[in-house]
Amino acid sequence: MKSNKKGWGLAMMIVFMSILLAFLLLTVIMVYNFYRYKDQVLENQNSENEQEPQLNNNQYIQNNIRKYRLYESRIKQDAITYVYTYYVDIDEAGTIITVEEMEDKDIMSQLIDPEDNSVCTGYAKVEVKDGKIVSTPYLKCNNYESAGYEVNHE
Repeated sequence: MKSNKKGWGLAMMIVFMSILLAFLLLTVIMVYNFYRYKDQVLENQNSENEQEPQLNNNQYIQNNIRKYRLYESRIKQDAITYVYTYYVDIDEAGTIITVEEMEDKDIMSQLIDPEDNSVCTGYAKVEVKDGKIVSTPYLKCNNYESAGYEVNHE
């Protein structure tokens, strides 16, 4: 059927009503699910707030090691940023940049040990290898120490 320019045709009206019906059906389903599961969701949220998730010892250790690796990665990247920002030349022996120096220059924030909330320390040895600046990070926390960390790193 053709439209007579005074309104919609029957086919257009059926399409429009189908779209409205689909949205109405979707809304009814969402409201139904909300009321059906709201008590369960609220109960789960309350229980999560009351107790910390229980991880077995192995998962806990792996989560903390990931955190320490992330800290080492931050030291590595921030040391390169520090070198580009504050140094012009690096000699063949390289240079040591401490976490404290980077904190003083607001390049990085304090690193907090995830196990006991103590402040971690560390440094990065920055060298030029094959024409590229390479940074090797070393981290020391109460519960973690990077392999090769030297107390007298100066």
